[in-house]
Amino acid sequence: MNNYQTGDAEMNWSRRKFVVSLAVAGGVSTFLLRDAASAADSTWVSVGTTDTFKPGQVQKMSVRGTNLYLACNQDNSIAALSPKCTHMGCTVALDLSRNQFAFPCHGGRFDQTGKNVSGPPQRPLDHYEVRIDKDKTVYVKIPE
Repeated sequence: MNNYQTGDAEMNWSRRKFVVSLAVAGGVSTFLLRDAASAADSTWVSVGTTDTFKPGQVQKMSVRGTNLYLACNQDNSIAALSPKCTHMGCTVALDLSRNQFAFPCHGGRFDQTGKNVSGPPQRPLDHYEVRIDKDKTVYVKIPE
């Protein structure tokens, strides 16, 4: 009888390990599939060449129905920023006199790179991915 009970305990432990393994595998596959679906639901769109953008310049544009700001920073890097505040979702206004984004609904301010500099927002503006090819074409990854 003792051998049989020991066998049952080992069998239950194996079942427990199996169930836990399934749960972990399910969580990991959900995470990977979500990221793959997210990548499939986006597309790279050309927004000009690096010659189009001058350091310190910010351009507002709409790309495939997505509004965004393209900011050329002093180091010639280009940031594609969402015009929605990370605090309340209101739409940004560009304050050219300060080179900042201002949110009139609550006084939040962000610098040209999207970093929050004052007001209630606790995190920077959302960014879109930017890619620059060898031929100096600038692409922004836009959700479909």
